[in-house]
Amino acid sequence: MHARVRARKLVRERIGTFRVLFLIRLLQWPVRVVTSQIARRWPRDPNLIAFGTSGHRFADNAAYLFLHMSATTAFRCVWVSGSREVADGLKRCGVTATYRWSPAGLGVALRASWYVFSSGRGNINRWFSDGATAFNLWHGVGIKHVQRDVSPGAPVYPIYHAPEGSWTARVFADHLNPADWLLSTSPSMTPHLSRMLGIARDHCVELGYPRNDHLIRHERPPGPLVDDEIYEAIQSRGPVVGYFPTWRDDAMSIPGGDPVVSEMADIVGDQGGVLVYKSHHGSSSRVSSGESLVVLPATTDLNAYLGTCDVLVTDYSSVASDYLLLNRPIVLFAPDVDKYSGSRGFLFDPIEMQPGVLTRSKTELYALLSDVRGLPLPVNRDRLVDFYWGRSAEPGACERAAELIIRMKQQGQLGRSD
Repeated sequence: MHARVRARKLVRERIGTFRVLFLIRLLQWPVRVVTSQIARRWPRDPNLIAFGTSGHRFADNAAYLFLHMSATTAFRCVWVSGSREVADGLKRCGVTATYRWSPAGLGVALRASWYVFSSGRGNINRWFSDGATAFNLWHGVGIKHVQRDVSPGAPVYPIYHAPEGSWTARVFADHLNPADWLLSTSPSMTPHLSRMLGIARDHCVELGYPRNDHLIRHERPPGPLVDDEIYEAIQSRGPVVGYFPTWRDDAMSIPGGDPVVSEMADIVGDQGGVLVYKSHHGSSSRVSSGESLVVLPATTDLNAYLGTCDVLVTDYSSVASDYLLLNRPIVLFAPDVDKYSGSRGFLFDPIEMQPGVLTRSKTELYALLSDVRGLPLPVNRDRLVDFYWGRSAEPGACERAAELIIRMKQQGQLGRSD
């Protein structure tokens, strides 16, 4: 286990995420006040757009829209990453990318008219974000509470419920500052996303998710998002079962621990198939690939490989909503549903509004997986597709989002003067 993973495990499971974040932000606060004034006065280039996502990855909605706009628009699109390795790898693929703290990266952060990201301005550079228009593409629609809606037991609860004028509110001002625009997916989801992320409903645009365009069209994902050798190896096997558990606020591990993954792989392997496993990029795992197991790096873009899976196994992850668009079997492994409800909490009923067959124990899960080819399709599929996606279940999210930004430029609304 790398030192960084050990440090994150210590913070999340022992010290407390909020305590550590508060101390870091408090120490940074005087400098942040200065950089804010600089960024607000720096002239912005209406033809320059910065893209980024969380976890130093090249992934999620921002990556798909970035590739689309780089190829089809006249904007100068630049991917900004906190990882030199990621930035250099993208450059080798012919993609315009820069390391966040390089002179070029700082220049992009100061000059970009729009910040387009999958979580927050810090995905690009929160220090120099003031003055740029922020477009939050977000990273999932599903049953979990996020940000302003999380339960009191969640580590981030004090951030989003800090009294106005308190030191907590001051040092977490960047977290509390909502984006100018938010990508939504349906009339059913917009009011919830608007409330949780603090963005006015008329600035929530129901355009769908760029990361799902290739799934809906049954096409291969964009090249820079996949490892061709791994992708072909998965496609050559069958049946393919994907196991993709979600983030836990208070633990780096998954329910049942790493042995669950190996045991699932053995069951699927006995049927001539393969298990594809990826932990959440905020979690950790020491599982290694084997004859019937393919382990994707945690930083991999999950949706790029989702179409290779004949069956999905997950828990409370929004990947279940994305997978609905493929109309294939889903199994829910949720042994810690009561504990999860008391920490982060659920936006919707975790049974009624999550598609698939529910299992509450390893015994139940393994029994279902013993006949992968006989698993049923979700009975609530059509209702949930309409609820989570509405008309955005149609392909073309990349085109619709790009058209929004182009229209803003034509109206002279790129970049902010406040």
